[in-house]
Amino acid sequence: MMFTVYSIDFDKGLVFCESENDTRHTFGMIDVELLQFTWAHDGHGVDIYEGDIVQFFDGEMSLVDRDDGGAWRIKVIGEELIGRSDDVVQIGNKYQHAELLE
Repeated sequence: MMFTVYSIDFDKGLVFCESENDTRHTFGMIDVELLQFTWAHDGHGVDIYEGDIVQFFDGEMSLVDRDDGGAWRIKVIGEELIGRSDDVVQIGNKYQHAELLE
């Protein structure tokens, strides 16, 4: 499941989240994987996060990931995400839509 994190208590090891229907949840830090926002948006203004699957307008799909130098990349084609994000649409992520990467 995907949640929006609204607070993290590092001392207690807790992550406070909210689901899409505004239900609040608390998880231990060992129970979650935090995905980093890339500060990019797709062609429709949707936020793009680490692990998202994006599709180009020609139908090609690719995974958004960070390269060894720290830049956000569209993995399959190896281009930097920033400056290219208007050319893609976020269609899912590698956790909820892994079948798109097969």
